[in-house]
Amino acid sequence: WEQKKAEDEDRAKELEARRKQEVAEARLRDLKEKENLVDDLLEKTRRQRQQARQENEREFIPTEAELEAKSEDDLRRLESILQSRLNFIRDIKGTRSQCVVCHDKPRQGPSYRCGHGPVTCHDCFPKLRGCIKCHTPLHAECIS
Repeated sequence: WEQKKAEDEDRAKELEARRKQEVAEARLRDLKEKENLVDDLLEKTRRQRQQARQENEREFIPTEAELEAKSEDDLRRLESILQSRLNFIRDIKGTRSQCVVCHDKPRQGPSYRCGHGPVTCHDCFPKLRGCIKCHTPLHAECIS
């Protein structure tokens, strides 16, 4: 009788272990399905953004034929918009070439081995303890 009881207990443990394994596998399948759904959604979002970017460029930069078909008022308005965008682009480019510490001098400091740089001028570089973007410590071997 004791042996039968021990066998029944072993069988019950096996069944419980199998049940737990099946539950774990079902959860894993569910998670993989959800991961696939998220991946699909991310890819769809990337495609939509790319398409929107392309449509925006087509809207913003008219073809020669479209320009010729526009009225004088439309051309003046478009010229104003484009000039405003061009000024904005120049401002951004100017800001990107300035030292991120003093904002007065051009970026001419050394590049760092972490891949960032130059982000400072020669005067501000010695004041830094680490890369201004990723905070990697600046040792002699970190500078190229």
